[in-house]
Amino acid sequence: MAEGFVRTLLSLSLSGACLAALAEGMARLLRDRVPPGLRRLLWLLVLARLLCPWSLSGGLLDRGAAELWEPAAQSAALEAGTHSQTEPNMDKIQEISISEQENCLPIYPALAALWTAGFLTMAARRGLDYARLCRALREGRRAPEALEGETYARLTASLRHPPELWVSSAAPCPMLVGLLRPRLILPELALSREELEGALSHELTHWRHRDLWIKWLAALGVCVHWFNPAVRLLAERLDRDSELYCDQTVAQNWDLARRARYGELLLRLAAGGQSPAAALFSQKQRLKERLTAMMDAKTYGKKAFALGAAACLTLALATTALGAYTGPAAVGEKLADLTQVSQPENTPKTLAWPLAAGEGAELSARFETRVHPITGETRSHTGVDLVQPEGTPVLAAADGAVVAVGFSQQYGNCVLLQHGNMTTRYAHLKEYTVQPGEAVSAGDPIGLVGRTGMATGAHLHFGVEVDGVPVDPMDYLPQA
Repeated sequence: MAEGFVRTLLSLSLSGACLAALAEGMARLLRDRVPPGLRRLLWLLVLARLLCPWSLSGGLLDRGAAELWEPAAQSAALEAGTHSQTEPNMDKIQEISISEQENCLPIYPALAALWTAGFLTMAARRGLDYARLCRALREGRRAPEALEGETYARLTASLRHPPELWVSSAAPCPMLVGLLRPRLILPELALSREELEGALSHELTHWRHRDLWIKWLAALGVCVHWFNPAVRLLAERLDRDSELYCDQTVAQNWDLARRARYGELLLRLAAGGQSPAAALFSQKQRLKERLTAMMDAKTYGKKAFALGAAACLTLALATTALGAYTGPAAVGEKLADLTQVSQPENTPKTLAWPLAAGEGAELSARFETRVHPITGETRSHTGVDLVQPEGTPVLAAADGAVVAVGFSQQYGNCVLLQHGNMTTRYAHLKEYTVQPGEAVSAGDPIGLVGRTGMATGAHLHFGVEVDGVPVDPMDYLPQA
């Protein structure tokens, strides 16, 4: 559980960082060529990648995870052997190569605990800041005056369920609070009718754009990926382009004089101080950029929207191509469909000799309890050792499929084959010539005799398990 969570989180964070870098590059390239609303959409696509664990299987990160973690899983499977299979099926076969992953790297629970501590700390800090702000706004609240109420009623006459209007001395600037019950808060400032209309129109535009929800999602992204500086950059860029988009929407029909007076209002409001919830609510940062863009009064044609749409499409395709870790099934997809070979009726009654031995092979160790020649420990020898010169071809003992290959400390280079309810092991190989998922027939070469792992000389360790229980291979091999 912890391992899968950490892998998914890290892959989402890496994918999001790559996409944020791509979005930043496109935003800089297209800064003056596309409207801020389309740049804002770029950042929303990146935010969706960071918060959405769903991904198409087979993306670059998914395949990378399979390549990175499959060797550890294969090694664990080779060391531990197979598991009992009373009803063999595809899931059980995949477990041979992947089920040990959850226990082979104990660092994952520690990483999950570290992430939880960081997430709770960030979320608690932001939550407390927001709670303090809401309390201060309530304590400094007063009823709107006639001019404020009249102007607000006129601006919201065509809106369904607009935010409730508050005036509070604790508000440093006009703002929106509340997701389910939104409130538009005005600061305690003497504003003319035109200034009041501009401030209210700005915040109502934020409300129509659902910017408050977006800010909360961005804050959630920062908390979830608190260890990733690219996510904080994303939140800042998203906030900036949301403000520019809102300014453009509000001032698009104003003349230059009206825009200049609105810019003066922004300067007055910016001088009013900072809110303790600066991380959650835009405090009109990048004021120079906003004023410049507003006074520029630039209009965008079809070409600009085509460029923006192309940038968004490029980022969406990159999101799909990168993908994210989708779980152990991604590793299991490297195996072919082994359903047929796992059926009980495909379990062989006898096995062919696993060596191209010519005149025969020397049996140097039987299926029995013995003193290990290297460790000196008394342990069960769950197979037979067949002595042959190094480089002798090793053959599949029956029709089946490769379910695991790799290196383990005990068995060296090793191959596991599945034949119905039976699994055969070929260990201490010099090299193997098959890969997981390949179908093999009896007598097909799968490797070469070697002396890798805990071996005192060149030989093949040949083991057989039926329903996960080791059995004597000599009971299945023709006597020689």
